[in-house]
Parts: sequence; structure tokens; C-alpha cells
Amino acid sequence: MKTIFFLLVIALWTTMGCAIFQKITTPTVGTYIGTDIVVDGESFRYNAKINKSSNKRHFFIDGIGGFDSPKINLSAKMLTDSSFTIPYQKFLGDMSLEGQGDGIWYAQKDSLVFSYKVVFKDNVFEICQTTLVKER
Repeated sequence: MKTIFFLLVIALWTTMGCAIFQKITTPTVGTYIGTDIVVDGESFRYNAKINKSSNKRHFFIDGIGGFDSPKINLSAKMLTDSSFTIPYQKFLGDMSLEGQGDGIWYAQKDSLVFSYKVVFKDNVFEICQTTLVKER
């Protein structure tokens, strides 16, 4: 009886998969062309870089938004093999940034799409819709 139960568990395990062992990768390291569209319709283009973290579920987006002072190096965390989140982060100059919902990584297109809210030191804020596309 124990053998049949064990075989049934193994069959279900392999058929359904196991989220504990699911391999989650991060976006491809390299230079990306970024486009931010602000809620008021204004848009910005800039170069950004994606770098890996020592934590396999995390990655960095360096240069997000094209901000120069301070330059924004954003941390993100993969949730699944195609979605990620950007937690609240505070930067020099009393500026903060936080993702608005989950971002999507399109692995086949080497692109990321996400929204974020940036709050400046005078409490003025912008919500941006961002697309990053890997340079070829």
C-alpha cells in the first residue's frame, strides 16, 4: 500500500510540477533603451543597464528614468519566471521610488514593462509607465 501511495505522489509531482523547485531567471544583463511615459503624456528616452544580484531572484536596473542627480540604481525582485516587483526605495536628495503593481519581463523580446511612482523632495510625484528594450 505504501508503494502505491508513493508512486501516486511521484506521478502527481511530475505531472503538476513543484513551485518550490521552479527555476526563476532574471532579465538578460546588458544595456537597454528606456522609455518612460508620465501620466501627463510627457515622455523620456534614456539608456539603462540591467545587472544581476548575488541573490538569483533579484536584479538591478541602473539609470532608471534617466535621472542624473541622483542617478537611480533600482533593485527589483522576480516573483515568477515572467513577473517582478519593485519595492519602495529611498535615494539621496529625499527622493523615493516604488513600483505600481507587478512588472512583466518578456524573455523572448528581451523587454520589461512596468509602472512606478517617483516622489521628489517637495512631495511632488509622477507616475511613469516604463518600457525597457535590450539593445541588439
